[in-house]
Amino acid sequence: MAITHPRPSARETILDAAETLVHELGAGNLTLDAVAQRAAVSKGGLLYHFPSKEALLQGMVARQLEQFEKDQEAHRDGPPGDAHAGLVAFMRATFEDSAESRRLCAAMLAAVANKPELLEPARAFHNRQVRQFSGGSLGFERAAILWLATAGLWFMELLQVSPFSDAERKRLTRRILEMADQGF
Repeated sequence: MAITHPRPSARETILDAAETLVHELGAGNLTLDAVAQRAAVSKGGLLYHFPSKEALLQGMVARQLEQFEKDQEAHRDGPPGDAHAGLVAFMRATFEDSAESRRLCAAMLAAVANKPELLEPARAFHNRQVRQFSGGSLGFERAAILWLATAGLWFMELLQVSPFSDAERKRLTRRILEMADQGF
């Protein structure tokens, strides 16, 4: 018997096409027509799922956050409710984020820069995470410092302005994780 793989939904196909176009053309050049063509769907089909370019960008942001949550869960070494294990999983997933993922995030950030409301899912995500992590054994200040160090390094790399060499980055990420393990 042949193994069948489920077909991606039209929504996922559209998001895949949009991400590909963002990589190729940049988010500023993303058009609904180009996305519909790349996804091989009618423009009406695209508009059914994403009624505007802003809705499509918001969908892309939401999907990036969903993928990051999955990446975090893959790095979790502890029970789901353990705040410390959640923080360490966040740190590991962030430190192992691919350059491709960072490029896509940078492009989307540029696209939504003039529409900050499109980042509301990201705001809610980070707010929820910081509140969750601060409820653990490290407390608010220590958990927030580790979160900021991790997110700050990622953001510097996202903007391609990090002053750290690869060797320095490895030393820093190792030390940040050690600090989390030791409760600094």
